[in-house]
Amino acid sequence: LDVCNDESVNAACQTILAQENRIDGLLANAGLGVYGTVESIDIADIHYQFNVNVFGVARCLKAVLPKMREQKSGRIVITESLATHSSGSLKYLIVSGISLSFGGLVFSKSSWFSKSVM
Repeated sequence: LDVCNDESVNAACQTILAQENRIDGLLANAGLGVYGTVESIDIADIHYQFNVNVFGVARCLKAVLPKMREQKSGRIVITESLATHSSGSLKYLIVSGISLSFGGLVFSKSSWFSKSVM
């Protein structure tokens, strides 16, 4: 499963649905870090990190939520970096791309779950 690829995520979801006819859970656990000062990190690496850590989660959610809503059941667990919760997080935003991308996930998560899945 390549969380950076819509077709891969959708194919994985369709394979599960073909075999089980339901989706009971999603564990969004993919993640990677890009470390260094902002000026030392290649923008392409930061884009890739956001693609995995933020947009990959969104792709997976978009793939499973319609079936979970139809079933009126399902569980979603999203993991994140502890760096987004440490004191002095501004320092991490400046120094580490990982906190930037997971911070985006934490921020977005509240809007994704502001309404009930059911």
